[in-house]
Amino acid sequence: MLNDWTQTLLFLLGLCSGVIFILHRTRRYLHYFQQEDYTPHRFFRWLTGNKSFDTRGWTTALAVLAGALLVEGITGRWFYFFGALALHAWVRFEGDPRKTGRKPLVRTPRAKRIERTALLFNLVLLAAIMALLHYGLQLNVLASLWVAQLMCHPVCPLLLTLAVRVLQPHEQRLQRQLKDEAVERLRAVAPIVIGVTGSYGKTSTKSILAGLLTQALEPAFAPPKSINTTMGITREIRVTLSALHRYAVFEMGAYTKGSIAGLCEFVRPTAGIVTTVGVMHLERFGTHENVYQAKSELARSLPDDGILVCNGDDAGARRIAAEFPKKTTLLYGFEDTGDLDCLASDLLMNDKGIAFQLHWKGAVYPVQTCMFGKNAVSNMLGAFTMACALGAEPFYTAAVLANIEPVDNRLSLTKSKKMSFLNDAYNSNPKGFMDALDVLEQYPAKDKILVTPGMIELGPCQEEENRNVAQRAARICSRILLVESVNRATWARALLEGGMPESAVVVHESMPAALKALEEYASREAPPIVLLENDLSDIHEAPKRF
Repeated sequence: MLNDWTQTLLFLLGLCSGVIFILHRTRRYLHYFQQEDYTPHRFFRWLTGNKSFDTRGWTTALAVLAGALLVEGITGRWFYFFGALALHAWVRFEGDPRKTGRKPLVRTPRAKRIERTALLFNLVLLAAIMALLHYGLQLNVLASLWVAQLMCHPVCPLLLTLAVRVLQPHEQRLQRQLKDEAVERLRAVAPIVIGVTGSYGKTSTKSILAGLLTQALEPAFAPPKSINTTMGITREIRVTLSALHRYAVFEMGAYTKGSIAGLCEFVRPTAGIVTTVGVMHLERFGTHENVYQAKSELARSLPDDGILVCNGDDAGARRIAAEFPKKTTLLYGFEDTGDLDCLASDLLMNDKGIAFQLHWKGAVYPVQTCMFGKNAVSNMLGAFTMACALGAEPFYTAAVLANIEPVDNRLSLTKSKKMSFLNDAYNSNPKGFMDALDVLEQYPAKDKILVTPGMIELGPCQEEENRNVAQRAARICSRILLVESVNRATWARALLEGGMPESAVVVHESMPAALKALEEYASREAPPIVLLENDLSDIHEAPKRF
């Protein structure tokens, strides 16, 4: 009887630990799947590229099964008890993906559906293997359980992608329903819609434009942060857009060819801003021409009597203005080529931000802002040009620029007694990185520190672009903290080539570790200035172990 009760308890313990561990594994993989936008081929590219297969659960199950089969009787069954403890230890050691990581797992309704479906598939497979082994191969129930665990864990990512495929028809129906509701909301409110796109600068330009329109004309609606996908915009329209909004400004991201065209068909913009057509996301599009074709979809979609505002300093944006002109087509920039409608000159940085002269329609307006960097001024020029094209009074609009705050983590300055931070950690691109280094070089501080993992998603240009920026950083910075491993070798070589002593380069495995180490560089006499440039998401960090 004792043996029977012991076997039952051990079976229940093993079953519970197995189910808990499978749920934990499902959530951990879902965390990274979510950061790849639930795109199976990108998820598996990450999985195989980083070799992030489950080895902890696999080896634990294998060790328990081997011990239980080699040692007969009740003694052998205690292997299952220690195996269950080991699985619980792994769960606690790895942490809850809903609470850990740079961007924890967000349990949206869709994520919950995928999680539950994948867990159901896991349990069905678990039950099927247990039944097969128990009745077909005459192994005991506990051994069957651990063989099932041994086989289930390696296929957990496959079952997640299967869950996405199975749920896809339901998701499409639900998304169509929500999108239709958003379209009806747009029709009812009938705001003037402005689209903003570009390889970089679009989030800041959107935010600045919404602020200018609200203060210089009438209330403007804009989704917060960098929301730029169909469903993200759908959610914000349904929740936030009100009858008080006269304008709606939408950031439009290009994830594939047709992304921006689809967004334009959805929100129907009559005006648009193109900030840049650069190398950002070249890994995704393959060639610069493909990037251009994707970004030009906004201009193609605007009506002939619409408004198109383009960055005259960017060759790709200029090309869009030339190939797809509208009734009102305006250029902005810094290089006075004679055809710019809005121009900035005499840029001067101080500890409060950047001051410049804004030229518009023959008039000159002095502007002092709390933002830093030439890119910030470029974004302000684009927003100012569009606001004036929509009817804003230029003198008042230029004055309003002084009150516009920078978007979080985009070259914003914070000061303390120990050190100051230029936070440009949201993401990074070659142009923006060089601009941030310009600000760092001009900032009145003796000790200048850079903390960065370098730049990503630049395709075949990634090594060259990182090398160019690193060599420039070597001439400006007194100390550089390299984080993560993705660009470490390239940066280390380029910094030495740029003349930086090896002792001034410090390697850290993560951004939090680097930030903690900054304390030792603090100085009350001459506080350093620290540039935080880029902060990789969990999916781009060092390979994850499972």
